[in-house]
Amino acid sequence: MKLQSIRLMEREPARALFYRANAALLERQYAQAREYVTQALAEGAPPEAVAPLLYHCICLLGDWEAARELVRKYGQTDMLQTALPSRFIQVLEHREWNARECVEVATWAYRNQSWVTAARLLTEALKRDPSFAEALNLLGELVVRYKDWSLPLTEQEKAALEKVVVQGSTTK
Repeated sequence: MKLQSIRLMEREPARALFYRANAALLERQYAQAREYVTQALAEGAPPEAVAPLLYHCICLLGDWEAARELVRKYGQTDMLQTALPSRFIQVLEHREWNARECVEVATWAYRNQSWVTAARLLTEALKRDPSFAEALNLLGELVVRYKDWSLPLTEQEKAALEKVVVQGSTTK
């Protein structure tokens, strides 16, 4: 298998990098997946094939500025089917999100197992509206699942999630 991977990298580096990006995404290594997709684009991968994956990774990482830039650069095409609806990105260009929009995006991140991004958005929603029940409930569920170890987290995600939850609890 490793030999086949090396041969593919020699023959078709863009395709090999795209495969690696998909594997990293499945392992919830969003930053690594983003890097592989960026390299695949540099190696000549067709943007219409790889930009949706890049957009998905960027949204899971919560890098809204990069998401806006990607939509501007490549258009909205199939990206809408694979990741965060671009209406949120468009809203962000003109103003900050309100608490409801933060929770909607957090719910999307939660469904996609991007726990840290979900927690960041939920704490942001609670900063804007401390009594917002939906944000409190989802953040509570996230914390309970974290505390009872039912979230499949990497060590990096654990540290980041703890940091977000601690910061969120001290800023209220």
